Amino acid sequence: GIGGTDPATLHPGNMIEVWGAGMLSYYYTAEGKDYYVSADVNYFGVTQWDGADLPAETILVVEEGSDLSGTLSEEGFYLAESELIGVPEWVNQSVWWKKKNPDGTNTTLFAKKKTCFLEELLSAALPSSQYGDQFTLVVMFDDGTSNGPQYNNSIEYYTVIDHRSVLVEYQLTFSAGDGGILSALVDGEAITSPAMLEEGTVVDFTATPDVNYVLEAWWLNGEVVDTIYLSIELEMWENNEIYLTFKLDVVGIEEIILSPPTATLTKGEQLQLTATVLPNNATNPDLLWSSSDPEVAIVDQSGLVTAFRPGKSLVRATAVGCGVLSTPSLIVVKEISPFSSQRSLYVEIEDLLGRKVPKNHPSIRMIKMIKMD
Repeated sequence: GIGGTDPATLHPGNMIEVWGAGMLSYYYTAEGKDYYVSADVNYFGVTQWDGADLPAETILVVEEGSDLSGTLSEEGFYLAESELIGVPEWVNQSVWWKKKNPDGTNTTLFAKKKTCFLEELLSAALPSSQYGDQFTLVVMFDDGTSNGPQYNNSIEYYTVIDHRSVLVEYQLTFSAGDGGILSALVDGEAITSPAMLEEGTVVDFTATPDVNYVLEAWWLNGEVVDTIYLSIELEMWENNEIYLTFKLDVVGIEEIILSPPTATLTKGEQLQLTATVLPNNATNPDLLWSSSDPEVAIVDQSGLVTAFRPGKSLVRATAVGCGVLSTPSLIVVKEISPFSSQRSLYVEIEDLLGRKVPKNHPSIRMIKMIKMD
């Protein structure tokens, strides 16, 4: 009788076909003698990928996508992390996935599992895997024999290299002190603080000072890195903090002197006042002119005074932005006297013969004529 549960077929010529692995035993009689025969039948399994054999000692380069999957290069055989490898036709679950340790021992990653995704093998063998990390994968499966440990298991070794790009992010915070604003761009798009950015991301910073302010310093992680440029570039290889400071760039007005300090005008008369701003390198020398009594005299924003009616007015210049006042210029507008404008009138005189008498003749007197307004 043929033992075991796997089906077997006896063919002519004493050929026995067995459908499966296991122990084959039978009795037969020849020349009057009884014989007992037993034998192991192997599965002859092999690790596969997508129906193709993966020979032992193959270097498996694991990448993210499937563009290179199935490509053989000098580095090894490329497979995507989503690819399934194993012994899918195996009739039982007796497959072990192990990581070979430096001391020669093995650590079991998965047991009694016919197939595994490369991604789960990497995660189990290298929980904190980085690009370029690798390990030796041991695939061990029962070959269906009972010839002892040295023959019982098929063992295959693979070098698995992680070529996936590991997503590493760092935090970026940035701000600016009083006197301006700080903006940040990544690939031309504005970002706000705080921001989580991938390792190696390039950030473009731009400082925009307010009026009368200039750049003081760029601070990176507590240290001054620049005091000149309004734009800097930063690559993210760690958590970073950018702080920007500005300072006043104003030379203030300390004194304004008007000239002349006093003047007397009559109605309708004009006078140009001159303002001297000290120090002479003041950042903003603009002035606002004013008259204390616009009904007596007015002043335009160039310092031109026009007299209107008798009286007194104080004209001042005020510094724009800081409010410093000039020394006043006293403008006196006098009233016009009715005798203040005189003209001499010469009347031609003829003698009895009709001749004109010269005006310088001793007998001629000048008659004063008064022009009345």
